[in-house]
Order: sequence, then structure tokens, then C-alpha cells
Amino acid sequence: MRMVDLIEKKRDGGVLTDDEIRFIIKGFTDGSIPDYQMSAFAMTVFYKGMTDHETAVLTDAMMRSGDTVDLSRFGDKSVDKHSTGGVGDKTTLIVAPITSRPRKHGCQVTQYPVPPTTFLRDGSIVLLEQITTIDKRQCRQYLGSFDARQMDAIRRCIEISIGQDVPGKSKRIKTEQEAAAGANELCKKRSSR
Repeated sequence: MRMVDLIEKKRDGGVLTDDEIRFIIKGFTDGSIPDYQMSAFAMTVFYKGMTDHETAVLTDAMMRSGDTVDLSRFGDKSVDKHSTGGVGDKTTLIVAPITSRPRKHGCQVTQYPVPPTTFLRDGSIVLLEQITTIDKRQCRQYLGSFDARQMDAIRRCIEISIGQDVPGKSKRIKTEQEAAAGANELCKKRSSR
């Protein structure tokens, strides 16, 4: 197989086979296909497009061209936050703010009250409705982390807030009122500990 033939095939409106697409990605990542040929291929794809199947195979080949992480231990509700590989990408962290000044009207569906720790005062709440990413260079000091039990409770709060199963029940959440009731139940259980 030669890259120039694949560029011409795509230029002429042809559909690439799975093996041809995998050849392109393998060749580019191992250095046997030069950047100018990959640029010509990218331009051809831009003008001629790819079928849905070609796009799926290309995506799979690109994913398998590097290291992958097995997330199966987290179940079927895992989220992958990664770089798109653009110029100037920075390493970012997923963060949720924590406040020590909870609202007087109780726990919200997207909030997790935590007990006092070596790095948190009594009455602190994780504000999961404000999850965001930040550049890791913005982190000035590492304060601590939550244990597995606490992280599981935080995960359950997020599931409630996005309409996943209410903990301890098999039905799906139908309304915001049901979600709020589930969150308040969790808050009562946690504050009684």
C-alpha cells in the first residue's frame, strides 16, 4: 500500500477500506508517512468528505494509536475528559467549588454536604452544579481529597442532578421535584451521621 495511492483514491471520490485507514494512521504515528502527505490527505478529506463508516474507523484507529485507559472499573457511567490535541492545549483539572457557607434553605439536588476534615471546616458543601475545568497552573496548593465512600456519594448526587437513577430505587427520575426529594433524603442521611 502506498499513501499517494490512497490520497488519489480519496481525491477521486473513493471510499477507503478499514485496512487503508488503519495503514494511514499507523504510518503517520510511526513516522513512515511524512507530514506533507498527511496534510494532502487531510485536505482531500476536507473537500471530498468521508462516509460515516470511514469516520468511525478513522476515530477508532486514532484512539488505538496511543495509550488507552481501561475505565470499566467505573461502570457504565464513566466520563472521559481529554485533550483534542490542538495547538496550545494545556493540562486541565475537573473541579467543583466547595463552600463553608451553606444556604439556609437546605441541601440542593446538586450539592453534597461533607463532614469536617483536615482541610474542610464543619458544614462545607461541594457545589456540583458549578463543575468546571481549570488550567492546572491555577492550582496553588493541594489541600486534600475525598475517600472512596465520599466520592461515591458525590457521584450519586451528580446522577440525581442529570436525571439518572435515584439511589436505592430502580425507577428513573421523572421530575425536578423527585430529584430534589432524592437529594434532600441524601442530605438528611449524611447530616445525621
